Amino acid sequence: MQRSRLKNISRLIFIFFLSFSSDRVALAQANYSVLITEILADPTPSHGLPEKEYLELFNNSTKPINLNSYKLYYNTSEVSFPSVNVEPGAYLIVCRENNVSFLESYGEIVGLSKFSLLNGGTKLRLEDPAGQLVHEVVYSDDWYALGRDQGYSLEMIDLSSPCRDGENWTSSAAEQGGTPGMTNASSQNLADLDGPTFLAYNNIGDRTYEFVFSEKLSLSQETLDVDSPELEIQEVSFSSVTNSALNIKFKNPLPESGLFDITFNTIADCSGNLSAPVVVSIGNIPSPVVGDLLLSEILFNPKSGGDDFVEVYNNSERSINLKGIGLMRGDEEIVVLSTSNLILEAKSFICFTKDKQTLIQFYPKGVENNILEVNKLPSYNNDEGLVVLVSADGLELDIFEYNEDMHHPSLDDVDGVSLERKSFESSFKDWESVSSSENYASPGYKSLDVSENGFFEIIVLTPVFSPNNDGIEDEAQFNFKIHATGNLDAHIYDINGKYITALSQGQYVTNSLEMTWDGYSTSNEPMPVGYYIVYAELRTATRIYQEKHKVVLGLR
Repeated sequence: MQRSRLKNISRLIFIFFLSFSSDRVALAQANYSVLITEILADPTPSHGLPEKEYLELFNNSTKPINLNSYKLYYNTSEVSFPSVNVEPGAYLIVCRENNVSFLESYGEIVGLSKFSLLNGGTKLRLEDPAGQLVHEVVYSDDWYALGRDQGYSLEMIDLSSPCRDGENWTSSAAEQGGTPGMTNASSQNLADLDGPTFLAYNNIGDRTYEFVFSEKLSLSQETLDVDSPELEIQEVSFSSVTNSALNIKFKNPLPESGLFDITFNTIADCSGNLSAPVVVSIGNIPSPVVGDLLLSEILFNPKSGGDDFVEVYNNSERSINLKGIGLMRGDEEIVVLSTSNLILEAKSFICFTKDKQTLIQFYPKGVENNILEVNKLPSYNNDEGLVVLVSADGLELDIFEYNEDMHHPSLDDVDGVSLERKSFESSFKDWESVSSSENYASPGYKSLDVSENGFFEIIVLTPVFSPNNDGIEDEAQFNFKIHATGNLDAHIYDINGKYITALSQGQYVTNSLEMTWDGYSTSNEPMPVGYYIVYAELRTATRIYQEKHKVVLGLR
């Protein structure tokens, strides 16, 4: 009964807030009537266009719009538009007034008294005469396609999703470097079917908490439904700082201890996609003390095109707040990993990297929800170095001195191979290379089985297989159950002991893995029906384990 009453109160409060926040309602209505659809910030060298900076605007409404007294904010400057009409569905080129003659042959154009763009990126904000936001783009040089930056414009890909950021922009596909005054060469439909996901929350004072989401939110979503079964919500508002956040003000301060659920029953992104109900637990979560937070895995020598990562583990029995924690290399400056509340549950992992997408591509077993992309990490040397984990107040939580000689001696190439802590109860020096079965790294989870009892077993998952491409047991599947670090050789022989093919040769492993045989020999010849033997040797530092098992190749 209490939950229902509080939910109704929250809804009434939010409707009241919408009714009396006329600026916000008007802002939602003004949004996206005129769009910034193309940006040429770095026109040199030319690929055919004049070497002059420009913007392209598009009338996204159903009525003619006169831009008189509209304002463009760029870098740290602002400039007002003169009287110029833009028809519905029409484009307008915007440049500095002394460059109009160079660009006027490409379409309708207006010159501004001042205008300058930064090559590396800046915020562009268009406001109507009442000061209401019409469209805002914070572009970056990261938005360019590889090799298409200098002399190429940035184009909005899908004009029906103007609120989306970098994923909806790319370098122009036009040979001349851009498409001023016409449909973008990179235009295509980008389906956006996913609602916003929750990222973090911050206490911003006066009993108010900011809840940050993964994308821009709909400012006119009247069905926004927020409630809390234990905390009385006084006010819900959109953040005035970022359009991807909501602010919730509570009637009373949060209790000193405990977690309290806030439920976002419905919340929409700027494209109108509703999220599934999101439950966020907030509270006065303690910061880690010595022994709570440990370094658990380090990749200091990444593959070409990849980045380092550092993984930490909550070794305590309670949730801890990682806000303000940092990494450093020796006595160098601390790199703060999170400036907002970041809650890590007990016995959980979180991995920090500068490039989450590439990390997942290289290590597809990585637990994506446990990987956090950060702007900066200390620059760790490939051969040796020091990783120091510190708390928000500079307290040293953990330290790890690594070198590449700590990798398993059987590894000829250690690029892209991480070192992982074997146990959270043993010395911090007890580290080991991650197994090939995990693609040599395990970001966001623990790959090692620390019950090193020397046990080694082959389990045949398909005792009888028939490689006839019917989609049913076309391959023999084997599970090599391993609880020791070593090198694995696995081969297939026929019933008479004749060598057929190899499954593994000297593969470095630390835990169980699966392999398959397609029924062909090493010379790619199909083998006849009959009995076959999989024979394997696991060589550890102390002994050699040998196992074999029979498998039947049935009708082809």
